Amino acid sequence: MKVLRSTVLLAALAAILALTNWTILQKRMVMTDGTPLLLALRPVDPLSLMQGYYMDLALAPETMPPAAIIAQLPYTGFAILTRDDKGVGRFVRIDDGTVLKAGEVAVRTAALLA
Repeated sequence: MKVLRSTVLLAALAAILALTNWTILQKRMVMTDGTPLLLALRPVDPLSLMQGYYMDLALAPETMPPAAIIAQLPYTGFAILTRDDKGVGRFVRIDDGTVLKAGEVAVRTAALLA
C-alpha cells in the first residue's frame, strides 16, 4: 500500500513538472520567435506619480474597435490590427478568414477586450 501511494505521488509530481515545463517552453518560444506589437495607451486617471498616486491606463481609442463592433464581437475570435512603422498596432477589421496583408497581425478578441 505504501509503495502504491509513493508511486502515484511520484507520477503526479512528474506530470505536474512536465506540464509546467511544457508551458514555460511554449512561452519562451513565443518570446524568441514572436513579433513585438505595441499598443497605444491613454491615461484614464492622470494623477501625478510624484504625489504618490498611480496612473491608470487603458487602450487608446484608435487601438480598439468602435463600440458598435465591440458589441458584436464574440468572446473568442480575432481582430486584425495593422502595425505602423514604429510597430504600434491600430484596429483595422474583424477577422473574416481572408489572408493577412503585409503589416497586419491577428490578435485574440479576448485579449483586446480584457
